Amino acid sequence: MRGAYVFVRHPMYLGYALAHTAYLLTNPTLLNLGLISCTWACQFGRILREENWLMQDRAYRRYARIVRFRMIPGLF
Repeated sequence: MRGAYVFVRHPMYLGYALAHTAYLLTNPTLLNLGLISCTWACQFGRILREENWLMQDRAYRRYARIVRFRMIPGLF
């Protein structure tokens, strides 16, 4: 539990979200919005499935109780 893992359980996904948001802000088209929306629908499913699998481990369950948010502090 060091670095970004103190704040969220999946900081890599947060990094993806920030990069995708920055890309969308610099290239604002409906196509890009649609592609990024589809990407994140899949990512959220991936995160939830990954969490279900990780929760089988007692140490991870304890970590999840300490670090409440998966990806976005205060929201998710």
